[in-house]
Amino acid sequence: MNGNNGKPKLELLVNIPTKIKLLQDTPATGTSQYGKWYLYNVEFEGNENSFFSPEQVQKFIEDNQLKKGDEFEVTKTLTKNGKTNIVDFKIHLISKHEPFNQTQPNGNGKTDDIKIMRDCLISAIDLQKELGSVVDVNKIAMSLYIARTKNGSFQF
Repeated sequence: MNGNNGKPKLELLVNIPTKIKLLQDTPATGTSQYGKWYLYNVEFEGNENSFFSPEQVQKFIEDNQLKKGDEFEVTKTLTKNGKTNIVDFKIHLISKHEPFNQTQPNGNGKTDDIKIMRDCLISAIDLQKELGSVVDVNKIAMSLYIARTKNGSFQF
């Protein structure tokens, strides 16, 4: 079934674990006659899908502060309670994507500038090996360092 802009809609099947990778940080939200909805673009089995997150799954995403690139697995379960079926979800985190440029505090509570600089120098040296002596390792490393620490992302 197609949903958002021709993308297939990801439906959770009962008792079948579904591995989901978020392709955006925050969902589109709205309200319908059935209540509040949360719509994500996700990757499932290598394809982009639209996923309407049930409230329990949305709570897991929020509680774990999941963002773009994070992966989790959801298993939809049904249990009988008299004549009614109760829907539940078993959810566990597979991987939480940590962006390369996110600095980690060292023992003093400061960002680990030395690690970032080392990574920048390694990248610059690799570039010089690839392109030859025309590449100034120090200038490239400094440019990379500034870009990685200035705004917290690779977007300019």
